[in-house]
Amino acid sequence: MEPVSLPLSYFLATLAIFAFLHFYKRPRGNVPVPSFNPTKTFRIRGVPLTWSGNDLELHLSELDPLSKPVVKSIAREIHGRSNTATVTFKIPPSQFQAHKLSRPPWYIQLPDVSVEGRRSLQSQSMMIDNDFEGMTTLHMPSSKGHKIDVVAIPGLGGHAFGSFKERGGSHMWLRDSLPFHLREAKDKTQIARVITWGYNSTLADSKSIQKIEDLAKKFRNSLLPLAGPPTRPIILIAHSMGGLIAKQALIDMFKSDNEQDSQIVRAVYGIAFFGVPHLGMKIESLIPIVGYGPNLPLLQSLDRLGSQIISVGEKEFPAALGGEGDSEIVCFYETHVSPTAQKDEAGNWKMTGRPELLVDQESATHRRRWEGGPQHTCPIARTHSNMVKFGPHDDEYDNVIERLKILARNSLVARDETLEIEREREKQWNKHNGAPRPHAIPSKIFSSLHEKDLDQDFPGRLLWYREPVGDNGYPLGTTIEPHIESQNSVKPIGETILTCRRIVNLQIRGHIKWIDPGRYRSRNTGWCEVPGPEVEVGSDGEAFLMVSKDFERKWIGGFSFGGVRLDPC
Repeated sequence: MEPVSLPLSYFLATLAIFAFLHFYKRPRGNVPVPSFNPTKTFRIRGVPLTWSGNDLELHLSELDPLSKPVVKSIAREIHGRSNTATVTFKIPPSQFQAHKLSRPPWYIQLPDVSVEGRRSLQSQSMMIDNDFEGMTTLHMPSSKGHKIDVVAIPGLGGHAFGSFKERGGSHMWLRDSLPFHLREAKDKTQIARVITWGYNSTLADSKSIQKIEDLAKKFRNSLLPLAGPPTRPIILIAHSMGGLIAKQALIDMFKSDNEQDSQIVRAVYGIAFFGVPHLGMKIESLIPIVGYGPNLPLLQSLDRLGSQIISVGEKEFPAALGGEGDSEIVCFYETHVSPTAQKDEAGNWKMTGRPELLVDQESATHRRRWEGGPQHTCPIARTHSNMVKFGPHDDEYDNVIERLKILARNSLVARDETLEIEREREKQWNKHNGAPRPHAIPSKIFSSLHEKDLDQDFPGRLLWYREPVGDNGYPLGTTIEPHIESQNSVKPIGETILTCRRIVNLQIRGHIKWIDPGRYRSRNTGWCEVPGPEVEVGSDGEAFLMVSKDFERKWIGGFSFGGVRLDPC
């Protein structure tokens, strides 16, 4: 029997099938697929506002179907120009291979969008990265439900996304849990926009010379879009050194003459500090990583012994947040020791050294007189790094979310009370003056205050400013008396006094009229007049005013208080 000769076309077709299987079904040569972590999250910025998560997934799949992208979140950024998404891939897209897995960012071309024959002015590319530096919106509620903003800040050597992700998993509680647990009490609508802010603070082989003050300036600038309008209550979630950055930024904004800075400071109602070294931390095991590198001063600023930035922050920070009822702080502290740094056999730094408690309870709890109870100081049975990593059904997260719910609820109550007080003040002013409330006060009734007249013998001396209020909502008169406030007690005010505010280091010249700025609970105050002794104003033209429970403003050639402009004499 003679052999059957197959047609040449059949042979070529078979060869083509084998070639296809060999070149397209095998693992890609440029990408070591087994080493790629499919839970690694990438950030995509510049996503068109009209796109949904499905639209983005479809576009990414069309570029490379084998990458199997999954969009985990998509939300409008705080600047309002575009959306930002978080995405995972089963294997790296081919575009990454084209870059030979070089460090991001990478760019993905958008389809050309035309309107009536004209090319769209929108950005024609999206950017992919995984460093998450700057602001990243992880969740955006409906415009109607949006009531508060939550901003999270990682710690030293941390990552704006990875620091808050469960270890070994994909659950990121700021994105996957928190937004769905902060809801309106009545209709259960989601109320929180959740944002994370990232910065580069790696220790090993760093080229950076930035200090906490530098990082605070960057954070301050990133917060400015939250000034609105409208300005919503802000809750900060800060881990480790991130808390020191937040504190310094608030101090800087508090001292600023910029109205946007003032709006942000007034908007910050709640802060959740996680292992923040308010009194410093142990840095001995970290110094060998840095050596004599340019970022050594940044690490030294965290030292428990002799840190100037920490010392100054502890003195100035309380004034920035005001007094009781103006803000609320919850401090979480670690109760597990953490491994310290040591080199492995290959010369790489690993956290495998002798365990230590990096930030003890005393340093991690920033106590104000009214916040010493268990509702404001909470232990977390984790190491310093793991205390902000929660899984989907985590009992430590359950404890944390209950505190955050209280902060969110109280921030809305404080906002509503402030708005009601402002509306009532406006109403009373218009009723008794026959003209709209002024936006400026003539200089002839402006009083200057000067720092050189402070009582240096009694730096803790306070002046209590008492206001009996009449039926029309305005003070009947005012008395000012010196008072030394102890750490644990305050002198009773008396039944006839309806309101009281603490004025620190006050010196008054002539006659001052001002409008109370609001934001304080359980009071009914309005337009008031305060006579006082004359004092000289220094030739430098500066004056310092500290009123309303440590509320401070710096006057240089003018003074803005509660939205009312005071012109200098």
